[in-house]
Amino acid sequence: MAAWNTLFDQARPAFSQQRTCERACTLGLSVLTGLRRPTLSGLLCAAGQQFRDWSAAFRLFERERLDGEALWPVPLGGLLDTLPPTSPVVALLDDTLLRKRGRHIAGTSWRRDPLGPHCTDNFIWASRFLQISLALPEHPEAALGTARAIPVDLLHAPSPRKPSRRADPAYLISTDPTLSPQQILQTYLWPWEIELNFRDEKTLLGFGQPQVRSDPAVPTTATFFVFVYALLRLALKNSPLAPSPLPRPRWQRLRPQRPHSRITTPQAISLLPADLWASVWNCQIKTASLRQIPAQQSRS
Repeated sequence: MAAWNTLFDQARPAFSQQRTCERACTLGLSVLTGLRRPTLSGLLCAAGQQFRDWSAAFRLFERERLDGEALWPVPLGGLLDTLPPTSPVVALLDDTLLRKRGRHIAGTSWRRDPLGPHCTDNFIWASRFLQISLALPEHPEAALGTARAIPVDLLHAPSPRKPSRRADPAYLISTDPTLSPQQILQTYLWPWEIELNFRDEKTLLGFGQPQVRSDPAVPTTATFFVFVYALLRLALKNSPLAPSPLPRPRWQRLRPQRPHSRITTPQAISLLPADLWASVWNCQIKTASLRQIPAQQSRS
């Protein structure tokens, strides 16, 4: 909780006023801790503000009282400070579709469904976003290993034109001749992490569910949701938590050859409300989910 608040305070220049920043911070915590559908009204209910004036929360996004581009230097700077100076910066880029129903939502159109059957083409009414995430290795000193993907940019983008049949073939290109072939191939295996970003953002945080339709509000709310998710991932990296804070259910126990080595996003979201409630009640909740280990043990 403290690590997340510290990161969010660094985004103060992106907001027009201090009270606007505080309102956005409350909505951001509601995104991570709310139990209802993550519409703007649902976020206000999660924060206990359903009996107050709700128009200020909508004006935050409708009238562009936050600069979406000014939010991204926070996770980008935090991630670059975490990486060793000699470690390469690996960017993962992919697009995703958000299903919509309203015909007046800005940026929506008929698009081919990537999850449809291969025997036919299904079309869905959706908007398209392009996301860039940077890979944060679990063990930066090792040449090979797993990594987390942390979003550092989001763009509301139309679909590009499909290449012709006579287009040039694809190659794996690296501009750093000092990297070994194993490291270059490892960087092309990490882009799967951005697919996990999309899954977490859509299923856990409700990315794309706020019911807004104007041109300023659609990209701004999407940027804010992904920014909150990026701060959660970065705060998880900066917190000295045990690799597995809670025992896994019996039906999810992994095999010995595939040990569990990191905290998942659902576990991180479950840790945040417990920490938040403990700070509100001014007491310490002694549960297995809040066990912390010294910094030396976490690095080992």
